[in-house]
Amino acid sequence: MGILAGYYGRRVDSLISSIMQILVNLPIFFLMIILSFIIHFEILSISLIIGLLNWAGMARLVRGQVQNIRNKEYIEAAQAVGSGSFRIMLRHIAPNVFPSILVMMGFDAGAAIITEAALSYLQFGVQIPVPSWGTLIAGSESGTPSLSGVAADWLFWPQLYVWLSPFCPFTLLLMDYVMLLMSNKKSRRKCSDLG
Repeated sequence: MGILAGYYGRRVDSLISSIMQILVNLPIFFLMIILSFIIHFEILSISLIIGLLNWAGMARLVRGQVQNIRNKEYIEAAQAVGSGSFRIMLRHIAPNVFPSILVMMGFDAGAAIITEAALSYLQFGVQIPVPSWGTLIAGSESGTPSLSGVAADWLFWPQLYVWLSPFCPFTLLLMDYVMLLMSNKKSRRKCSDLG
C-alpha cells in the first residue's frame, strides 16, 4: 500500500494516506479488547488481526521512501524505455525499500508479541489451554503450577521475558550491522594493500 501511495501520488496517495491516518489514530489495544467479545481469539486469528491493524506505520515509512526514490534518474530511465508502472515498482522501487521493511518488521514483531501477551494476561486473548506468555504470567501470579509441577513464579520473573523480547530482533540487527562494518573495513584494507 505504501508503494502504491508513494508511486502514484495524488488521489491514490490521499485515499491510502487517509486510511493509514485512521488506523494510526485508532487505539488498537482497546479495539482488540472490544473485538475479543465478538471473535473467539485463537493464535491464528489474533495474529491476523494484530497484523491487519498495525500495517499503517510500515506503509507510511515505505510511502515516504518511495516518494524520494520515484524522482531518481534510473526510474526516469525505466519510464523512458517504456517500462510499465508495475514493473518499475517491482524491479526498481521494491528492492530499494526492502531493507527498511525488514528493519521495521523486527520492531513490529516485538510490539505484536507484547500486544498478544498483554491481551492474554488480561484474559482477552487466547485462553488457558493454549500456551501464551500472557497466560503463563497470569498463571504465575496466581500460583498455578506449571507443566512440571513447580510454581511458575519460581522462574526468574516471567514478566521480564515478555518485556525483553522486542530487544531480540534489535540485537540481531545490531550484530548484522557490526559484521557489515567489519567486512567493509577488511575489504578496504585488502584494496589498500593491493595499491
